[in-house]
Amino acid sequence: MRVVKIHEVITFFHVAGVAIGLGSAVVSDYLFTRFIKDGVLDHGELRALRFVSLLVVAGLALIVPTGLLFAVASPEQWHDGKFWAILTVTSLIGINGAVIHHKVIPIFEAHVDRPLVDEHLEKTAKLILTTGVVSTVSWWTAALLGVWVSADFRYPYLYFISAYTVLLLGGVIAAQLMRQRILRMLLRAAMPPPETR
Repeated sequence: MRVVKIHEVITFFHVAGVAIGLGSAVVSDYLFTRFIKDGVLDHGELRALRFVSLLVVAGLALIVPTGLLFAVASPEQWHDGKFWAILTVTSLIGINGAVIHHKVIPIFEAHVDRPLVDEHLEKTAKLILTTGVVSTVSWWTAALLGVWVSADFRYPYLYFISAYTVLLLGGVIAAQLMRQRILRMLLRAAMPPPETR
């Protein structure tokens, strides 16, 4: 009975971590898209993005230890390709998150209350778009793999990782193809309206 209760507690925190992490990642994408429509990011908007990004970290901090506890409690999972795929994707989420916090957010901090598009941002747009795609694709992939119970012990690791890689590369390529269009849109949005006579 005690083991069942511990398992339920671990499950609760794991599910909560997924809900917080994935939910915050989705909200972050939505807010970022909404905030940059005028081509400028103000202090309040940056604070909101920082707060949501911390929630993403909190979700990941719940997912990793509880997921490992599941694996320790069920050693057979170490032989499941899906488990290793989830572990790989989750690790990439963590690495991508570190890049966002140490590279991307400082870029936005340097552009607070002034037009986002300048020579520096044009050079770093590839990084910003790539980390955004990696975050979105990875969180959804991890969540879907987690609930895809019928795939347990059914497919090899490379099956999952190949599909994930295709989605990731497709998203990154699409984002880079749209990069110049996005930059032009931000530049137009930040331009002052023409004077009316």
